[in-house]
Amino acid sequence: MPSRRTWFRIHGWLGLNLGLLLFICCFSGTVATLSHEIDWLLNPAMRADSRGPAAWSWDRWRAAIHARHPEASLIRLAVPPAAGWAASGMVAYGPSDLRHVYVHPDTAEVQGTFSQFNVARFFRSFHKQFYIYPGALPHGVYAVGPLAVVLLLSAISALLFYRIRWDDLLLRQRSASARTLWSSLHRATGVWTLLFTLVFALTGVWYLVERAAADAGTPIGSAEVLASRRSVEVVHTTARPDLDTLVRQAQAAFPAFDVQSIFLPRRADVAVTLYGQADAWLVRGTANYVIVDPYSGTVLERRDATDLPLGARLMQTADPLHFGNFAGLSVKLLWFVAGLLISLSVLAGVRIWHLRVNQSRARRGAPAAGISRSGLVVTFGVLALTTYGSIVNIGNSIAHGSPDPLSATVRATAASATAVPAAGAGLVPFYVWGVVGGFVLCTVVVTVVTLATLRSRPRRS
Repeated sequence: MPSRRTWFRIHGWLGLNLGLLLFICCFSGTVATLSHEIDWLLNPAMRADSRGPAAWSWDRWRAAIHARHPEASLIRLAVPPAAGWAASGMVAYGPSDLRHVYVHPDTAEVQGTFSQFNVARFFRSFHKQFYIYPGALPHGVYAVGPLAVVLLLSAISALLFYRIRWDDLLLRQRSASARTLWSSLHRATGVWTLLFTLVFALTGVWYLVERAAADAGTPIGSAEVLASRRSVEVVHTTARPDLDTLVRQAQAAFPAFDVQSIFLPRRADVAVTLYGQADAWLVRGTANYVIVDPYSGTVLERRDATDLPLGARLMQTADPLHFGNFAGLSVKLLWFVAGLLISLSVLAGVRIWHLRVNQSRARRGAPAAGISRSGLVVTFGVLALTTYGSIVNIGNSIAHGSPDPLSATVRATAASATAVPAAGAGLVPFYVWGVVGGFVLCTVVVTVVTLATLRSRPRRS
């Protein structure tokens, strides 16, 4: 086994060379934890007082959205995720022109329509893949996933060289020096968040493994049939069951099933898929589903997450553990605070290691040292790809001046296609730009300050 001193050097090298990228990843994930709540807080259309499920009707929601957007295809409906939230739908004007529609759950009144680009979408894409989408480059998970490995190695190496003392939890400080201050802060935040660090790191590594397995052609849970692609025989009849009836039939076949969203097919030969929660704990909202024939109402297939094999179950459990979205707002707030402390711990660790190395060099009369050239190349390379990907993908999500209609009615009526409202930046509320801009500004400032602190001076010949 490596000595404690070796683990100490590994810990410091990881922080000094990859700490900046690790901070950006952790900080974006921290905001992503509450990103849906930020949208809800700043967007009045997402808020609604409701009497509860007894007053809800899936068919009334669908009819209201169709009346507001007759040119679009409705592809998803979802119940309010918590008290005080509106129901929501997603409509498609084209393959990449998706828009959120918020509906009052009791009255079925449409409260607003917005571009898919919002606070939640930005931070989820940023944290998951640094806005590096597959194409000419590999998926951005291959840039974010290794940082989970870095976080895991940092935690393990710290445990192997450092003896935890309870007084470290109280920001123990023996002098007023900058090095002691940063060291005390780093130790305290690291000890307080150790369990969260391991959870975030392990689930992050799992995302990397999951992506690599899928790209290698052996996805985890490959035996599962994609629910959204289940085909059915087309029956030409006008007497189709309504959505409320389909929900009741699904619940009759799966009594523990609580329907939370319905995915509606874009083609006539595809079944309707209902997703929700049941008896399984700590699983994604898509872990349980019921597939229903839209013509007869027959339940074609159901999946109970409690019956999943280990690999597939881990895949469904990663998200709730990573983002804390399994037990209400209080748990999310706990995850948010833990993420902030981990982000602070990373920055404090970078600073203390830099001070430690250069104080040691100063005693020997050696020049100051900072981040290695390879560390700079990796940092600037990822940030450059992130900037480029953000510009391209955000632009694509809001720049739909010429919609590509999907409905048969619009295809048959060219005049109505010109009346389709463009998505554009006009459907992105101003607060979204404010939150995203604030995050970008904060990240740029921290990046510049950190790199200025870690700048290297040439070695003496």
